[in-house]
Amino acid sequence: MGATIIMAIGCMVVMMALMTLLGGVIKIVKQDQGVWMSIAPGAGLLVVGAVFVIYAIAVFRKGAKEKELRGRFPDEPWRWKPEWSEGVIVDSPGGFVGCFGFAALFWNVFGMIALIEVLNRNPFAEDKEAYLIFLVPLIGLGLLGCFIYFYFQKRKYGKSELRLETFPGIIGGELVAVLTIPTTILPTESVRVKLDNTVTKRRSDPHNRSTTITIWKEEQRLTSWQHSGRSTIVGISFKIPSDARPTTMDLINNVEWSLVVEIETSGTDYWAFFEVPFFDRHKVGAS
Repeated sequence: MGATIIMAIGCMVVMMALMTLLGGVIKIVKQDQGVWMSIAPGAGLLVVGAVFVIYAIAVFRKGAKEKELRGRFPDEPWRWKPEWSEGVIVDSPGGFVGCFGFAALFWNVFGMIALIEVLNRNPFAEDKEAYLIFLVPLIGLGLLGCFIYFYFQKRKYGKSELRLETFPGIIGGELVAVLTIPTTILPTESVRVKLDNTVTKRRSDPHNRSTTITIWKEEQRLTSWQHSGRSTIVGISFKIPSDARPTTMDLINNVEWSLVVEIETSGTDYWAFFEVPFFDRHKVGAS
């Protein structure tokens, strides 16, 4: 979804929120009943709309930065993304946690609106299925619980850095990297590292459906790591097959390489995700 569309959705939600809040203000002036049935949903919609707008602004800024990097490195696509440009990829705590936070916020706001509407009509005597509406807040609590878990997980471990010794990764070569976690971790088992090469094909239909296919994947269980000060350091190395596919950054057939690191501990487990650039040897050599 493009930044312009996200911004438009955010602005529409904000307008809906303002109209709902205005209805609540009018009820206050007229001293009508049910003021909070307008104020509470309106405030929730306002927050959701603001999240859309803020996210759209972030997408705009990232796009501008990518455009600048494409101009500076026209023959080095592995430097086009800001998170790739220096060969050090940061597992930012904001992205993944933000997705769960927004999902919880979105579901609970609109679920609250639906719940208030049903309670206001009070159809339970005639329609026993109306009690299913109480599943909505239960699902909302589940999403909120997931958000809280991942929030404290990321807060505990901070921002991890993956320094690529082979930058970029080369098809038919190898990936050598060093993961630095800014806290001391004592794994209860081995460190689980997964590298996936996938292609996402998007169809040009009104539903904008997509299919993701795994081209190649490998998983390792590492039993060695180091501690330096308060940091935990994990060395990572993968042999890359010659028939794997390079990164494309294509909206229609997008090929990606993802590295996932999981560590089981006695408390909250560690989890990190990195998108890693891989390109053909001849393209890297020509630059």
